[in-house]
Amino acid sequence: MPQINSKLSLGAIVTALAKNLRPIDPIKAKYPNTYKNERVDNLLVRGQGVRTHKNKETQVLLLRHEDFEGVDLWVLPASVRFKSAGQLPYYVWGSTGPSAAAIATDDPNESENDHEGPTEDMSGDEESGPEDVFQPPTAGNVQFSASAWGDILLDLRAGATNMLPAWHNLHGPDAETPLKLFLACLPTLYFVQTLIPATNEQLVRLGRPSLTPAEFYRWLAVALLISTSSGYERSKYWTQPASIYEARPFVGTFISKNRFDDILSSLRLSTEATTKGLAYRDKFIHVRELILSFNANMQQHFLPSFKVCLDESMVAWANQHTCPGWVFLPRKPHPFGNEYHTLACSTSKVIFKIELVEGKDRPHQLPLPDFEERFGKTGGLILRMCQSIWGSQRIVVMDSAFCVLTALLELKRKALFAIAVIKKRRYWPKNLDGQAIHDHLMTLPVGAAAARKCTMEGVEFFTVGMHDSKHVLKLVTTFGLLERVGPTHRRRVDGQLFEFQYPSVVDIYYSARHAVDDNNNIRQGSMSFEGEMQTNTWFLRQFFALIGLAEANALAFYNYKRSSSTTSLGLPPLTLVQFRRTVCEGLMEYSRKLCTASASASATAPATDMTGSTVSHTLVAAPPWTGKVVSGVYRTVKTKYLRRTCSNPGCRALTRLHCQCDLASFWCQECFHRVHFRVTTNS
Repeated sequence: MPQINSKLSLGAIVTALAKNLRPIDPIKAKYPNTYKNERVDNLLVRGQGVRTHKNKETQVLLLRHEDFEGVDLWVLPASVRFKSAGQLPYYVWGSTGPSAAAIATDDPNESENDHEGPTEDMSGDEESGPEDVFQPPTAGNVQFSASAWGDILLDLRAGATNMLPAWHNLHGPDAETPLKLFLACLPTLYFVQTLIPATNEQLVRLGRPSLTPAEFYRWLAVALLISTSSGYERSKYWTQPASIYEARPFVGTFISKNRFDDILSSLRLSTEATTKGLAYRDKFIHVRELILSFNANMQQHFLPSFKVCLDESMVAWANQHTCPGWVFLPRKPHPFGNEYHTLACSTSKVIFKIELVEGKDRPHQLPLPDFEERFGKTGGLILRMCQSIWGSQRIVVMDSAFCVLTALLELKRKALFAIAVIKKRRYWPKNLDGQAIHDHLMTLPVGAAAARKCTMEGVEFFTVGMHDSKHVLKLVTTFGLLERVGPTHRRRVDGQLFEFQYPSVVDIYYSARHAVDDNNNIRQGSMSFEGEMQTNTWFLRQFFALIGLAEANALAFYNYKRSSSTTSLGLPPLTLVQFRRTVCEGLMEYSRKLCTASASASATAPATDMTGSTVSHTLVAAPPWTGKVVSGVYRTVKTKYLRRTCSNPGCRALTRLHCQCDLASFWCQECFHRVHFRVTTNS
């Protein structure tokens, strides 16, 4: 069993949540409605013991409290908060000292000499645990030095402060339209080379017509259009609204319901050659190429600003048994599902690098991820996420989860500057004395800031603290200034008003830290695409989340340019629904252009029919007021533009087009190019 912390010795005073104390019945009797949130103070540690917890023997703390006389309380050591050592001397678990009976009696006249057992001087063992005392690295492992605290000028070498976000392939005032931004955020090459062929494998297996790029973008436009309204069954979007108060679109004009469902159920993100070619089981095989393609596309086309933010994002999924890499993060708005580490431009809020947390489901046959062997899991993650911007002198802002000093110093060697929050979780971050920062800043007035210059492994860095009204902000940084910038902030403490500006390095941290969260709020907010596209297939949820991420990126960048443009001053930013409808309209037109280009490139080519004569396989529209052809003659009908079902078996599309070689056969553009033209020319 693990050893209990030496602070929790006999006679220590601790506090714990009532719901964590056992037995639970007297706790519920004392706090019938509030026991889940009630905290019990002044709990006396009277010993340690072993109790059955979740069907296994566990080492616990034995407690006593005046409100529960005669009740043998116990609790897990991880569920208590240390307050003080109490009135008794300090003893370490396992050492000789006063017995538990002496503590239980609390008799001041009873000395420890009245009890049997030897005694010994414990002064040599009276040391705090490793989480309380900062232990700088010794000369045997790394070289470390630190200067005194002061209002010193920090090293300012981040010279890329004039770098603004931009797209490499979009230029001119009319280039950054909603559709072009949306397509620029999508891995379109992956769609053509992998997703559409993999989907066609499943469609052919089901006896359905194959999918073309034009039809795929039309399907995607319909899916986005459906997600602009919620509260309806999916089938309702193919029926006309019965009332003017039903705010749902009718999509039957663009694609039939059966065809939409066929494509949705057949969507595959990897081909059979990829999935069956592995000699081991990989639960993430369906999404690896998708993630790599997204990162490669963004690296090729997007240029972030001089400030970027590294943080976590979630893709919601409730069932852990059907979700590889499933995690539970209670601090997140969507706590269940897959966690992604994401890197975002802090100026435009565009996420341009993602990495899925695989955890224990990562195949052991795969090698260690890059940089993990030298810098550990978190340090290797930081270096991998920032690899695409090495040498650019950008600033990377991180929260306390990424506070790994060795990785931050390596970033500085790669010409990247970093800011990370110093926070005590179980321990202070290695080589960073957070308690010393707190103690020094608490002696200064509210709003005061101080920095300390340190050197480790030949690289300079700084620990910075600022005394706020309710806490001390503790940062480790490899750049920055303590000069005051930005607006004036006000804090009232004990009736006294303090006015101050943030130091430059603190202002950069506060302005950049929410970039990933702002993008997540767009993607997972009201009318989110991944939320509206209900699915029971895990990899499809990841695909819908990536489509939603591309949409959030495009909207965030569009509103950023809209707010900074002189021609759009005073105009409100577009909402997600407004932006999505504009993208849907553009995707429909884009799909029609792809169809026209595909048909004109192939349908006008002369070919030889089965008799050997040269015919022109060209699509033409049937004349108005005509129906089917009998003996080479059109029949007259009462409908001016009557549409017929496509002649390709399994295709339910309605069309007025037929080939010049056969007036009786009607074809939609996709089936004509894929089936009729190919078969007749090959024949």
